[in-house]
Amino acid sequence: MAARLIEAERAACDRLPEAEREHSPSWHRGDITGVETVRAGHYIVGARLVFRKIEGLSVDWLRTAYACHQAQAAAEGYDPTFMAYCPAALADVSIDVTERSDGYVVTFRSSTRTESGPAILGRAEALVDRGD
Repeated sequence: MAARLIEAERAACDRLPEAEREHSPSWHRGDITGVETVRAGHYIVGARLVFRKIEGLSVDWLRTAYACHQAQAAAEGYDPTFMAYCPAALADVSIDVTERSDGYVVTFRSSTRTESGPAILGRAEALVDRGD
């Protein structure tokens, strides 16, 4: 099992430069312009991060980078201290990336109605400087 997780990490991270493997896109807090709550009925199931448009950032790159960091988190056994700032490093998180006129939207969503949704949202909200 460990060998499979390591191989999955290697495959997922292969397209990223070494420097980008050490942190997720969520590390670039200055590029995040907003966070939105994702709900399913009355339940919080995740969050959306809105990234501003910058050169070199694309839907494909964001998908690749977050897939790498999800694979790293799995290989680490979803240790809560591993990339503790990143919503993608939690277990039970699916990610969708879309583009809109003002940037990119990354949706992190739990498939269950557990504590995962609020944990995703908490990490996402901590990334955004609200000027408090």
